[in-house]
Amino acid sequence: MLVTCERPTRRPELLVYDLDADEYETVLAAEYGPFDPDDFADAEYFTFESDGVPETRQAAVEHDPYEELEIGAMLYDSGERPSPLIVNPHGGPRVYETQNFDVFTQFLVSRGYSVLQVNYRGSAGRGREFVEALYGDWGGAEQGDVAAAAEHALDEYDWLDEDRVVMYGRSYGGFSAYWQAVQYPDLYDAVISWVGLSDLKDIYEERSPKNYVENIDSPLLVLHGVNDTRVPVSQARIMREALEGAGFTEGKKSDFEYVELGEEGHSSTDTQRKIRVFSLLDDFLDRRLGVAS
Repeated sequence: MLVTCERPTRRPELLVYDLDADEYETVLAAEYGPFDPDDFADAEYFTFESDGVPETRQAAVEHDPYEELEIGAMLYDSGERPSPLIVNPHGGPRVYETQNFDVFTQFLVSRGYSVLQVNYRGSAGRGREFVEALYGDWGGAEQGDVAAAAEHALDEYDWLDEDRVVMYGRSYGGFSAYWQAVQYPDLYDAVISWVGLSDLKDIYEERSPKNYVENIDSPLLVLHGVNDTRVPVSQARIMREALEGAGFTEGKKSDFEYVELGEEGHSSTDTQRKIRVFSLLDDFLDRRLGVAS
């Protein structure tokens, strides 16, 4: 049997497994170039209870408590003390975070930022009822779960710096980043939205981040590929127009920063394009937050 195997600290490898002998052999080993996999951070898994309404005030739309559920999360410790925290909700939303290798997470950890990933209600891997808890409720309880995860981590790990908390997400995670910025502005000190939705329609009109940009109280970086067919670049342009209409100014020393990524679509496997995004993230975070020396 051919299988792939990976861990938070190890890239995927291809193995051949002998079912009768209960032994395996590596067919295609992972390559790391100049990097030492022993330097990668492992993930600590924990759970907490959430009713979808965190302690942090709800600035955009107020929700009554939802059903209380057990929510799973993973924390990657950068080793920095005190450590800034990057809250990174996954995209999808019908996917889930596992203990696998993530190059963006390891890059951020290597730069001194601890990373929190949350399998909020609506994530896959927990059965139909858990997935369907998000139906008809984008921007509701699942966003409360994300904020509650950040609160829980800050309470439980005293080495996390509560004055340097970043919200960062891509795709549905990019929508989450926008929504967290307008719904829970008191919780975050910087926000990064990459190919995120800002303008929802029909039943979700009330949950459109563009309608509440005046609530944003931290530096915001907007990243979007101009060839994105899944989340059109118009979503980023709408957000920029809303920010400017509310009196926010664009620039590296101003309220928000805006970058359209040349040839990119919703994502890219091109190494140089990944390096470009790494550089943009690193530059923004360093200027806006910095890492304690």
